[in-house]
Amino acid sequence: MLTIREEIKREEQRSDKTYNVKLRFTLNRKFKRISTSLFATPKDLTKDFKIKPNSPIKRNVDALIRAYQEKCSKLQIELNDYTIDDVLSYLNGEQAKTQVIDFFKFCREWIANAEIKGAPNYTTAVNALVRFVGKEELDVKLITTEFLERFKELLIKEREERAKKLALQGKRLPSNRAQSLYLMSIKKLLIRRKRACCNFEYILFLLLSMSNSV
Repeated sequence: MLTIREEIKREEQRSDKTYNVKLRFTLNRKFKRISTSLFATPKDLTKDFKIKPNSPIKRNVDALIRAYQEKCSKLQIELNDYTIDDVLSYLNGEQAKTQVIDFFKFCREWIANAEIKGAPNYTTAVNALVRFVGKEELDVKLITTEFLERFKELLIKEREERAKKLALQGKRLPSNRAQSLYLMSIKKLLIRRKRACCNFEYILFLLLSMSNSV
């Protein structure tokens, strides 16, 4: 039977005098510990380094344990031959599913460190996408084919506005290239990989191609 309980390591006091609350998972006499984002002060602990029942942090710890218990219940551990490593691998996978990956942050870091020629030009695509989203944050999971269709509409609208301004000056925009080919490539990638985060660099390249094609 899997058990989960909090644990405080006496010898791991931090410089601010607090202790990280760890969770101890035990199954078939084997255990694993994971760190949490919760920290206890000496006032929260008994002489035996247990969290006091009336401590404000106790409610948060109990809620976290219940959340893990609910996730583990889906494994039906009693009916399957799972090890403690299997359980932790499952929990890590569940956590990864809920993790937010900022596509813009990746793009900025990649542009700053990429060694390929013309990497700074990718800023064009990023800036266009920022205008579309309206903020400097973008969860990569939101990049879907529908999202990119709407992004293409923005690019077309911006192109039309540029064309009007140039027309007033007696100038004209260069002919529009086949941006649909780029969008088709993105669609194929998303269908094959399910999410754009499968290859950030490729998505960034295609976004640049879309931006330059209008």
